[in-house]
Amino acid sequence: MASTAVQQAECSWDQRQARENLEAELRTTGYPIIPDRELPRDEEGYVAEVTKLLGQSALSIHLVGAAYGAVPDGPTQKSISVLQNELAVGQSKSRGLKRVIWVPDGIEAVQLEQQRFVETLHTSPDAQFGADLIVGDANQEHGIITVRPGSDGILPDLAIGDRVRILPNHACATSAQHRAYHVVHGSSDKVEAEWPRFGGWL
Repeated sequence: MASTAVQQAECSWDQRQARENLEAELRTTGYPIIPDRELPRDEEGYVAEVTKLLGQSALSIHLVGAAYGAVPDGPTQKSISVLQNELAVGQSKSRGLKRVIWVPDGIEAVQLEQQRFVETLHTSPDAQFGADLIVGDANQEHGIITVRPGSDGILPDLAIGDRVRILPNHACATSAQHRAYHVVHGSSDKVEAEWPRFGGWL
């Protein structure tokens, strides 16, 4: 029986909330999520464990943030995000592992190493391997799915009524998922007011 497990790659602190939200949604729909335990913090053990987990996965999801993230103790000094991407590319090449890479629009990487990693994800077909489809454009009514430049992947044969999940990054499409806005002051977590969201069109 084919695995339905989803490997949620570890991410930097600035994408942790998005990762937790996505994990909760995937669990609600019945997908087993891995890793389900703490991973080793030394590079050799980390690489071995992530390789094993990827081998049990049908899909690998990578949320890329502005920060470089944790670096396991080891010779390459690569972050967990970089290591996981490289290991997932290997599995995509060897057995066809499907991948999702999400890099938010307008991201401004903090460290030079992360700037290089984000640039590599945007420009290198090898770093993107296994993640063939991208959202080329989006508006209130449509998400336009295209094959990433340089990929030999093909668009899926979708029928009217098939469900496709798109992570919205357009303000209207994002706010439409919620019933209200929570208003905070500056960087405070305290909710000062709740504004109901307007629904429908005039």
